[in-house]
Amino acid sequence: MKRHDISDSDSSLIEVVRILVLLQGAIALTSALEAAILGAAFAGPATLSLVLTAGGALLTLGMAAALGRRARWSRRLVIWLEIGWVLAAVVDLALAVFLARRPLEPVAILSRLVLPLAIVYVLRRPAVRAAFAAPPAGEPAVPEGAT
Repeated sequence: MKRHDISDSDSSLIEVVRILVLLQGAIALTSALEAAILGAAFAGPATLSLVLTAGGALLTLGMAAALGRRARWSRRLVIWLEIGWVLAAVVDLALAVFLARRPLEPVAILSRLVLPLAIVYVLRRPAVRAAFAAPPAGEPAVPEGAT
């Protein structure tokens, strides 16, 4: 299957994944704003949290833009980014359960585990892989008429 020979449903899946990654970036940006407010209120302890959260938000938003452009490297990098988010969520949720004795919250499970795993599942589909594949030698990277 050539890079530009993908069905409309597979192209739509890529757009859905891009929007889900944008949603993750918006959630991370909101968390960064929360860390900024806490940093201003408590001066200091939240600074590292602000830097890490803002960096993660910017990285996630950049990955959504790269997915929209169908950059070859973006699919693989988003998969690794999502796996990183899942590992961090597993550690955080395990600490919440075992140390803080808090029950698992459905929103945290959905946004931090289910959403990233769904993104990885869709990006690993063969048709979606083909959309990000290198064009055959001698063919333009983007088909004529496409923008």
